[in-house]
Amino acid sequence: MKHTIQEWMNGKLQPVEYDTLIEALDNQRVMTVEAKEGGFEIGEACDNYFSVRLTPDQLRALGEELIAFAHASNAADQRPADKKL
Repeated sequence: MKHTIQEWMNGKLQPVEYDTLIEALDNQRVMTVEAKEGGFEIGEACDNYFSVRLTPDQLRALGEELIAFAHASNAADQRPADKKL
């Protein structure tokens, strides 16, 4: 499945297609995710100064947290604007 994201190019948002969202985030220098030494390293992709090493279980937990965040965000979209999660 291809993913189309909006990227800033020449001062305006343009749709760009990627095979994975990780590829898109890496290409835009937002973050990288790499398999390393039995775990995974997630880092910012601007100058590669910050990173964190996660075990496979921690990476799965992060995925579950992101999914829960997305579900909560969808629920928040259905609430009045003055309410917070």
